[in-house]
Amino acid sequence: MYCLSGASSVTVHEGSQTSNRATTFVNGFKRLGRTPAIVDHVAAGSRFKYVTHQRMFSFGILIVYRLFLPKDNQVLTLVLGGE
Repeated sequence: MYCLSGASSVTVHEGSQTSNRATTFVNGFKRLGRTPAIVDHVAAGSRFKYVTHQRMFSFGILIVYRLFLPKDNQVLTLVLGGE
């Protein structure tokens, strides 16, 4: 838990920060197939409404997963929605 010699820092990259970066990761994951990951956080909501200036989106169920990929030191956010 505590180390007198100092802790080593590990850089974790956010893979779903921008749409361009997320698109490249999706294409890579489609090519690789199954990838091991650790579920970091799960948030679930029901009857979630998302309103933009143009239209309103309504979801019956919305589940948000935050996944950690230890092989690549990446953190991804996955959002699933349905009615």
